[in-house]
Amino acid sequence: MRTGISDATMNYLFPDGTGVPCATGAELLQTFIARRPDDLGFLEPGDINSLSGSGFAGIPEWDEFVHHYSVCERCHE
Repeated sequence: MRTGISDATMNYLFPDGTGVPCATGAELLQTFIARRPDDLGFLEPGDINSLSGSGFAGIPEWDEFVHHYSVCERCHE
């Protein structure tokens, strides 16, 4: 899957390939990264696992990703 997110970033955020977002989710995550590149350094795999408790809550691009990732049946496959 080519998402615009580097392989290194995807491997870091989704160790062992678990919980990977679908194409739409990856696009939303890419939008967050593109619009807030300085925040990427603070993004941890745990932020993906505990979406509601993330320090990024309230950032529109993150909230859009979280909403999609939380309800999408294709994400997490």
